Amino acid sequence: GYPVERNTNNDFKDLHVMQEISRDAGRAGKFGMSGWWTHSRRGIPFLKVDYREGSEKYARQNESTLRVVGKWEKLWPRLRVHANAGYLYSDLFYRSRLDYGNGQGTDQPLSQSYINTFFGRLGAQAEPAKRLLVSGSATFYQHMVATNDAAYIPRSPDDPTGYRQARSEFSALATARYEPLER
Repeated sequence: GYPVERNTNNDFKDLHVMQEISRDAGRAGKFGMSGWWTHSRRGIPFLKVDYREGSEKYARQNESTLRVVGKWEKLWPRLRVHANAGYLYSDLFYRSRLDYGNGQGTDQPLSQSYINTFFGRLGAQAEPAKRLLVSGSATFYQHMVATNDAAYIPRSPDDPTGYRQARSEFSALATARYEPLER
């Protein structure tokens, strides 16, 4: 038969905080702001079983994430306009260690990543005729990532142990929906 196995590296601790406020400013429209913060510590299970006595191993990922979003919306009888803007920040830290059971061990990959994202979105929905709905939106993201791997062994002095990259994304969408008959 097969031995009974237990993977002990599945623990986690999570803390989540969320706050949302909004205000109807009358003719100026509705304004709102949302904020989320998460701090998480997770044990990552290994894909193989270690049958050695006295050996100890672990893999952990810590994550802190902050998201802040501001909103605006204005309604007219046949038109709705809305805008969102925000910021997202994530700090990811991964570490694993393998102990050979004799007091010696090795740190496996040790990596840290910082992710910053700014975004904005503008959209509108209009009803120019009865049973005809036209909508459109445009969205922009600016991502910036910095990562470092301390367990990486450089091949030369110019060989980096991580990278810094930035990327911009833009998307636009337009739709038209027509209902020829009432339901």
